[in-house]
Amino acid sequence: MTEPNGKPDPTHAASDSAAEIARTFWDPRDPKLGEPLQEVLRSYSGIADANEQIIHVKAIRDKAWQVFKYPCIGLYAFVELHIHEMNGYNDIVKRIQSGQKFLDLGCCLGQEIRKLVHDGAPSENIMGSELHGEYVELGYDLFRDQDKLKSKFVVGDFFELTRQDFHGERFDIIYQSAFLHLFNLQDQTDLIVKIVTELLKGPGSMFVGRQVGALNPSEYQSRALRSGACYWHNEETWQRMVDNVASRIGKKFESKFEFGEKLLRSNYDFGRDDVVNFGFSITLL
Repeated sequence: MTEPNGKPDPTHAASDSAAEIARTFWDPRDPKLGEPLQEVLRSYSGIADANEQIIHVKAIRDKAWQVFKYPCIGLYAFVELHIHEMNGYNDIVKRIQSGQKFLDLGCCLGQEIRKLVHDGAPSENIMGSELHGEYVELGYDLFRDQDKLKSKFVVGDFFELTRQDFHGERFDIIYQSAFLHLFNLQDQTDLIVKIVTELLKGPGSMFVGRQVGALNPSEYQSRALRSGACYWHNEETWQRMVDNVASRIGKKFESKFEFGEKLLRSNYDFGRDDVVNFGFSITLL
């Protein structure tokens, strides 16, 4: 169901109805592909025609929606590449080129991994972790690189995975986009503890990314999210959580936080007007 202007009907996302979720977080229109993704599809995946790109992305999106109805899938947010917008992105690519190891946590279809590879990062130094194995396979279909991508993917619930599931690796850089905000505050804290103690290397290694936050931090309830309840931070609550992790495990961090764009209800209706994206980095000292 759409409004007369063709936009998804802005129904409150917290409804228990699957139909309400679909109305709120399903865009029936063709995707508007940004230039970064168009370039990856053109030069990396060999899909030169712009109309073919649109048809291809929409078909993959429709299949991904059947796996789980995440807002980022239904609203095409998963094809809005962002990793290259991070401060220090070029340094990240150079670090991977030098042999350092990179993990994309909750990688969805692996779209940011393909951006890194397109920009010169060796795919064999990159790993992805994803709950849904179907998304990994759809990522191969989206980017048409089953036979050339050398990155390994670990499938499973991150809270249950062990270091051995990651082939015994520790990583220099762990990245996440729109993953951590799916969980409540305690789970977010536990997740960062696990990242730092089990998967990051020593001093200089980093946990970086971007996610949804709120100017007025609070827990958010939604059937559109697998966890049901999640916690959205502002800078103060984020830093408090990072300090809690540091105290809990006896480590010192350099922590950075930067608010990004506000999410308009006309595009992402979470039933509130203070929703924003933010970027962060946590570097081990």
